[in-house]
Amino acid sequence: MKQPESAGPIVVGIDGSQAAIGAALWAADEAVIRNAPLRLVHVIEIEGDFDCDMDEDPAEVAKAWPESEYGRASLRAASAAAQATGKPLTIETQIVWGEVDSMLMKESDEAAMLCVGSVGISPFCHELLGSTAATLAEKAHSPVAIIRTPHSAPTSEPDWIVTAVHDSPESNGIVGHAIDEARVRRAPVLALGVSQRDHRGVQYDDLERRVADWRNHNPDIHIHPVAVPTDVAGFLELHHELSVQLAVIGATDAAQVPAIVGPHREGHERHNRCSVLVVR
Repeated sequence: MKQPESAGPIVVGIDGSQAAIGAALWAADEAVIRNAPLRLVHVIEIEGDFDCDMDEDPAEVAKAWPESEYGRASLRAASAAAQATGKPLTIETQIVWGEVDSMLMKESDEAAMLCVGSVGISPFCHELLGSTAATLAEKAHSPVAIIRTPHSAPTSEPDWIVTAVHDSPESNGIVGHAIDEARVRRAPVLALGVSQRDHRGVQYDDLERRVADWRNHNPDIHIHPVAVPTDVAGFLELHHELSVQLAVIGATDAAQVPAIVGPHREGHERHNRCSVLVVR
């Protein structure tokens, strides 16, 4: 099934980190399949309303700032990495000024997808200090991909895309996004019949029936059903032996993002180091 032409760009937040470059490379595949531009954005954090307080073009006012040179260098590095893939990309780059979360939220108004890189989300940081990735997952106006780095795909075992199947009206649409990503990433899908507080658990017979229908419409994609007594984050915590490259969830489950992406510092337990796509 071919992806429809995008109504907007694939936007990537670029902060100069390797995680951001990883997000740009992941997003490049989205841009190609959607025939959309890849828009790389660097936000320079400032106090107050920069555009309203100055009559001059902010790009002219700030062009000699060290922060602006760092932003230009970051965008050049991310653009060069995307171009080096050899994919047929149209790449846009821009520096914007303001509060990071707010500016990326504004970018999501016109984006087909917003992507950011992450090396982990501290639950403490998310609760008390805030996390751009977690905030965007919960509040952005477009789908949001949080690309966890590093991720090492196995050489012989499957590298799964995991998605939730439940009794909510949006469930089929979420699974549809997971199947589209599986096609782009050439990956199998693990369809989890999950139990949620607001939805009753999916019975295995119903799960198999729905998976059989998705297989009939997508014969090129391997889809495996698993009924579980938990949500996606709980399943990943219990099955860290699986290699999972991406979890696809709906906006109502965005609070699971910190647990799915995992912490920056690992304890004695292994973690899946999983990227997540929040669809809406």
